[in-house]
Amino acid sequence: MTIPSATDKAISVGAYDTSTDKVATFSGRGFTRENNQIKPDIVAPGVNIRSAATGGGTTVLSGTSMATPFVTGSAALMMEWGIVRGNDPYLYGEKNKSVSDTWCKSICRDMSSGLINRQGGERCV
Repeated sequence: MTIPSATDKAISVGAYDTSTDKVATFSGRGFTRENNQIKPDIVAPGVNIRSAATGGGTTVLSGTSMATPFVTGSAALMMEWGIVRGNDPYLYGEKNKSVSDTWCKSICRDMSSGLINRQGGERCV
């Protein structure tokens, strides 16, 4: 994996194919060069996603750009829970990433990527 996904502080996102229950074939996956960290940090549905189309209407697209909004929304919900609702006033940036990484690794007991799924929550792949 290379920049920008290989940086320590960025949450790198991969795409997941719900029809095969696997990381999408086009989604990058591997180790960072500097510290041998496994990337991406998390994967989300990114294959055959219904999205807004240029000029109006909808279209079906695939890519990590389709998976990223799922992760962004999840991070925003975590920040709302922590900061806005007063459960953790410091749950932003690096701490948000750290909480996601720790939670996934504690569930899986390995160095896998986390998966945001349609039923809610995460699991590891």
